[in-house]
Amino acid sequence: MKKKNKKINIKNDERREYIIVFLFTFVFSLFFYHNTFFYRSSIQNIDNFIFYNCSYFIDRGLIVYKDFIDNKGPLLYLINFFEYKFDNIHMVYFMTLFLHYITNIYVYKIARIKLNIKYSFVVMFFANTFFISMLEEHLGSLTGTMSEFYAMPIFSYIYYKYLKSNNYTNVECMFFGALCAVLFFLRVNLISISIVTSILILYNYKKHKKYDLIKKYIIYFLMGIILVTTPIIIYFICNGAIKDMFDSYILFNIKYSSVSDQNSPLIIVLFNYFTKSFKTFVDFSKNIFILSIFCIYITDFINTKKINLNFIIFVFCYFVAIFVSNRYYMHYIWVLMPLASVPFTNLFENNKISKYYLSINILIVISSLFFILYALKHDFVDKINDKGFGKEYYDMINSVNSITTDNNAKVFGAIALNNHFYKDIYKMPSGDYVLQYDQKFMYDEFTNKFKDNLPEIVVYEKYKRGFSEEWKIFLEKELKQNYILRYKNDKYEVYKINK
Repeated sequence: MKKKNKKINIKNDERREYIIVFLFTFVFSLFFYHNTFFYRSSIQNIDNFIFYNCSYFIDRGLIVYKDFIDNKGPLLYLINFFEYKFDNIHMVYFMTLFLHYITNIYVYKIARIKLNIKYSFVVMFFANTFFISMLEEHLGSLTGTMSEFYAMPIFSYIYYKYLKSNNYTNVECMFFGALCAVLFFLRVNLISISIVTSILILYNYKKHKKYDLIKKYIIYFLMGIILVTTPIIIYFICNGAIKDMFDSYILFNIKYSSVSDQNSPLIIVLFNYFTKSFKTFVDFSKNIFILSIFCIYITDFINTKKINLNFIIFVFCYFVAIFVSNRYYMHYIWVLMPLASVPFTNLFENNKISKYYLSINILIVISSLFFILYALKHDFVDKINDKGFGKEYYDMINSVNSITTDNNAKVFGAIALNNHFYKDIYKMPSGDYVLQYDQKFMYDEFTNKFKDNLPEIVVYEKYKRGFSEEWKIFLEKELKQNYILRYKNDKYEVYKINK
């Protein structure tokens, strides 16, 4: 009878811990999310707006990759379409809060493997401060629609299960495979942690000559991959878009993030990959909070003479997988939040109180407060100064709608897509490249398609940054030859085809 009560008490303790984790995550959301249940902001990362426009396209019956081209994973469009359909109840915020909560649960559980409840919550706090420090280029604009945010809870779960156990049930092996496929269809190189985990698990089985477990893991892992992949492939086959998906999601992305001359020998390409990854790692190390984590790890090594080899392998492989392209951003490192909990756990393990650890504690606390206050300041300023998309934008939208009442009219917006342009005009996009039209590597394909099927209306943001001179000359020539200027303001020009 006493044992039964003990079990109940353990469950109650866990329930209280999860409630505290949720309250922490909820308070975090009030300060650092741009969209909450009581506040909506127009100051967001451009990816958020692109996904909103894509969801509108899908809602109008278009097929991603076939009728419009973007380079993100198919699951991101599915999730964002679901959020778009329930936007009236701020589904984006609730989804973001849920994902962040699940991430924090496993960050807490990773710390709980070695620490007591109190220090585990401290580790969770520091891990979230690490997350805040990576908002440097997106301060006040956390909405959760980026692929890294969807991957964070998956990374947290996989890493926790890897640290917690060496024996996995058939269901867990299948679940690992399913999560690997989910990561692949969010963004290809996010599968790094799933692949590294699997390799380390299989290596451990081989080391202990557990060949039957190797076979079991591979079979069920592949079954999990098939379980997720099959319905996605069937969907694109049924819609005649399987080749379009491969061309856009795989080939387009290779060109989009190309890092070296494709004619270089393979050894040179690989060398460039590793040197670029190392350079990126050094660049991120300038961040005072990441520097603090390095100090923790080095101090721990000096005092214990122990290297957490698995931790180094995970971090190294992640950097190589993510930062091999010419395009990398601060938010790419978000998914390392569960890994960041490892050095913080080392900081409090076995009640370390030497002068080295005391100095590191002080450094961590100072850097934590710095980034929290810094982020809060920017978040507050952004929200105070948020005036929507501007009068020029809304005047342009009204002018487009006054020119044509046909909701199926084809429109091309040569503008910065940090708005809901296509949804706001409620018109159909013109051609495939309505989102990725100004990429240098597909200039010829875009211009040929544009000339073959001229849109009825073109909106041109004349002073938009990022347009190449060649691209501007082409578009302005087409507008002069085939279109009539119907409206302009200080920012936008609206043209209608001259029939």
